[in-house]
Amino acid sequence: DFTPPEKANRPYTFGVSLPLVKNPYWVNISYGIWSEVKSLGCNARILAASSYDDLPTQINQIENLVQGGIDGLIIAPISFVGTAAVVNETINTGVPVFVLAQTTKSDRVSAIALANDYKLGYDLGQWLIKDSNAKANVVMLSGPTGITWTSLLSKGFKAAVKGYPDIKILDERWTDIDVPLGQNTMENLLQAYPNITHVTAVDVLGHGAANALIAAQKTDKITLGMVYASAETFPYIRNGAVDIGFSEPTVILARMIVDLAVRTLNGEDNVPYIVHPASVGLTKKNLDSVDKTNFFAPSGWRVPIFSGK
Repeated sequence: DFTPPEKANRPYTFGVSLPLVKNPYWVNISYGIWSEVKSLGCNARILAASSYDDLPTQINQIENLVQGGIDGLIIAPISFVGTAAVVNETINTGVPVFVLAQTTKSDRVSAIALANDYKLGYDLGQWLIKDSNAKANVVMLSGPTGITWTSLLSKGFKAAVKGYPDIKILDERWTDIDVPLGQNTMENLLQAYPNITHVTAVDVLGHGAANALIAAQKTDKITLGMVYASAETFPYIRNGAVDIGFSEPTVILARMIVDLAVRTLNGEDNVPYIVHPASVGLTKKNLDSVDKTNFFAPSGWRVPIFSGK
């Protein structure tokens, strides 16, 4: 069972290192961190790189956060292997490290909070089996290659559909996560594979794919399921362009890592090493009943990027 701390023993300052904040997922993560830190009377210095392949910036920002003086580092690693050295260097200075959303190769971190990406992918596969009566021609928009979480999503989905010979994966495209890129990729796939029945997509690539299906007037012929739905996904679900969007309660996930960090710094016993929030499949049927505050930042909220002041 997960138990939040009642309070921080003192106003801890956390350095926060994220891959980017240009898409809704990381805005929601940032809000969860910021709101929980503030509710516990602590401080957060949030910095972000520019993309999932901007590892040098993340490493440099972590070094700067540590040099500036922090009580703990919360990191969403860009690279499993590439962040291990700077994480270990941080720990060597006496600053504990708490890992969020993605993992790092270091085995010395104090706690981890992340979605079970393999299970999210598997759940998407299970949904597709049911939706298609185990007969489908699928294309996959799987996000950036070489990233742990996208690889796990892909593996989970493929494991779910493996025993179903009539579910055929026609193509899997690995790209950066970007709405126009998702739309362009989907347009190309529609041209290459006229027999597509189902599409899977990651994050806002799903929005781009939905835009392409709307433009081609194929939303009633092609079914789209995506992982990491955001508030921006809701209109696509309502108009039928996205049939299901799986997501963990992102704000809760971010609050969990702050809670684990505060409990660790408070010196509590029996702090969990790893926690997973339960995921939800968002559809037209449950869209209005789900507690959106567990998933999304308030409309218009902006990430307070640390300016060094």
